[in-house]
Amino acid sequence: MEKEVVLKTYIHRYEADIAKGLLDEKGIDNMISDEDVGGFRTGMIIGDTIKLIVNEKDLKKASETIKVDAHEYTSAYRYSQDVGSR
Repeated sequence: MEKEVVLKTYIHRYEADIAKGLLDEKGIDNMISDEDVGGFRTGMIIGDTIKLIVNEKDLKKASETIKVDAHEYTSAYRYSQDVGSR
């Protein structure tokens, strides 16, 4: 069994889902560990409760993917939400 490490933690589930999708597209095995029980305990836990986990061997590639792609994708998502609310 390969060692798993936390790549990044999130407060919002949608951000973790975006990052997970980007890693999936690159063929990097990953999973989300969500301490808010899938949204049932939202607001009851303070802090970064959603963890994006990858295999240790993929950590560098995953980190580079999230650093570049997730920022652009999340910024575009936020922009689309702002435009849609007008």
